[in-house]
Amino acid sequence: MFKFKIGPLLLFVFSSFILGLSIKYKKATGLIYTNIINRFIREKLSLAFGKVDIPIGDTIALLLIFVLIFFLLNLVRRLFSPTKWLTYIYRVFWGTINIICIGFFVYVLFYGLNYHTQPLANSLVDKYNAKYSTDIKVHVDTNKQLEVLKYLESKAIDTRNLVRHEENTSLSNINDLSIQAEEGFRIISDAFPSLGGTYSRPKLSLYSQIYDTLGLEARYFILTNEVSISKNLPDIYRPFLVSKYMAYQRGIAREDEATFFAYLAGINNTNPSIKYSAYVSILSMMTQSMMLDNKVEYNYFVSNMNKDIRADMEKISSYRSKTGVSQRFIDQIKYNFKRVNGDLRVDSLEKEVSILMSSYYSLFTY
Repeated sequence: MFKFKIGPLLLFVFSSFILGLSIKYKKATGLIYTNIINRFIREKLSLAFGKVDIPIGDTIALLLIFVLIFFLLNLVRRLFSPTKWLTYIYRVFWGTINIICIGFFVYVLFYGLNYHTQPLANSLVDKYNAKYSTDIKVHVDTNKQLEVLKYLESKAIDTRNLVRHEENTSLSNINDLSIQAEEGFRIISDAFPSLGGTYSRPKLSLYSQIYDTLGLEARYFILTNEVSISKNLPDIYRPFLVSKYMAYQRGIAREDEATFFAYLAGINNTNPSIKYSAYVSILSMMTQSMMLDNKVEYNYFVSNMNKDIRADMEKISSYRSKTGVSQRFIDQIKYNFKRVNGDLRVDSLEKEVSILMSSYYSLFTY
């Protein structure tokens, strides 16, 4: 491992070649890689690691941090001990190269090509045009976004009333919540077959306090296809976030698309609490986008919003604002990561979600 080896370099070349093909042939990548090869891998990982109640990904992440710290301390010690330090640097160099090459291959095999499928917004337009033999193009404007916002608010009001009048709609247990959330994905998998399959259920994180400090609401682990959720999420936000990370398990790599599918899975659920979480969470995101894009329309909309809905949106915003500095750091990492993976959009997540939601409701009925 710590000397020149041709094998890891060949793996790197092969992975780069496959990555190049996926960038060029996005539809084929979705059909062959995401829906067949990678789905098989993800389901087998879920079968293996889903048998344990604790998230193995949390443990692996902690071990990797300890290994990295040990490596850095050992590197510093060797640099201050000049005996055979050139040999040590040589071993470190090739060890690092080999690890990067193998890691890149594992990333491409386990998940990486999911970023290079056809964007969902384009796929929806193509599906609509094929179904109705048309050639329309979607252009989202402020009026359409406001129309969607008003629709979401009205549905949130209706669903909130259902939650208030029905018993046993709350899902505080993560396992019960996951089982119920799966229902929504089963329903929408008829229209989006890639969301089908059997996967491990989300688990509560071993390090919820660390998650909160770092501004992490949850984590998806590629190596185990696990979802680890913070214990401290607001009840109103938890069902939506669990559904979002369940979308990652199903091969949805782009965050705006995972958010959109969490919304669809939520509103198609029979449990009013999950439905309401989807409506109010997506409403919160789209309202945030409107605030940044058009403050006049934002102020008018919010000032006329139902007070109960606005109060529930504030609970989500308040939770996310507790880790403002950390959240900005995490958001920057996510932004850089998606650009490395070929997603060159510069809009905020809220803006991307708002565009996707408005595009969807421009094509299909409410």
